[in-house]
Amino acid sequence: MLSYRYQPAFYAAWKAVKDGLVGEPLLITAQKSYKLGTRHPVYTHRATYGGTIPWVAIHGIDWIYWYSGGRITEVSASQTTAGNKGLGEMESSGACLMRLANAGCASLTFDYFRPGPAPTHGDDRVRVAGDKGVVEVFGGEASIMCQDSPPRRLDKEEPVSMFQDFVRHIEEGTPMRITAAEALAVTEIALRCREAADTRTAIVLQAAP
Repeated sequence: MLSYRYQPAFYAAWKAVKDGLVGEPLLITAQKSYKLGTRHPVYTHRATYGGTIPWVAIHGIDWIYWYSGGRITEVSASQTTAGNKGLGEMESSGACLMRLANAGCASLTFDYFRPGPAPTHGDDRVRVAGDKGVVEVFGGEASIMCQDSPPRRLDKEEPVSMFQDFVRHIEEGTPMRITAAEALAVTEIALRCREAADTRTAIVLQAAP
C-alpha cells in the first residue's frame, strides 16, 4: 500500500520538498480516484473489505505523512456509500482533513467515480504548497513553481524496485524509503481516519511527533 514512494514522479516531488525548494510545507492536498469496474462480493462488507480509507485513501495518507515529515497531529474524515452501484457497505467516496504540527493542514479526497473511458484506472494527484513555492504531481509527472523562478518539470530518476530496495537493505544495511515504523504509523493514521469518519469526530494522534 505504500509503494508510491518508489514511483519516480512522487519521489521527485518529495526530494524537492526535502531539499527546501518550496520552503515550509503548509498546505498539502491529495487525490485518489479509481474506476469502480466490477468488484468481488468481498468489497460489500466492512468485515471483509476493511473500508475505502484503509484500501484506497491510505496511499494519499502516506503522501501527506511523507511530505510533511510525519507531522500529522489530528484527523477528521467523512465518507459515503452513495453511488456505489449496489456494493453494500463499500464507501464510494470521502475526504480526510489533517492538522499538521507546523500549523499547516492537509486534505485528501478519495472516490470510485473515475469514468470507465478514462485512459488509466487511477487518477493520482498531490500538491504541496509552501512559503517559497508549490510542487505538484499529476499525470505521472512532477512540476515545481517557486517565487523566484518560472514553472518547470522536475527530473525523474529511473524506477527503483521496492523489493530490490528491501534486498539491499537486508544485505547491505542501506536505508529503505519506507521503514517498518513509518508503515505502522501510516496504517494507524488510516484506521484513525476511518474511525473519525465512522464517529463523525476529530481524533488527536497522541503519538504524533
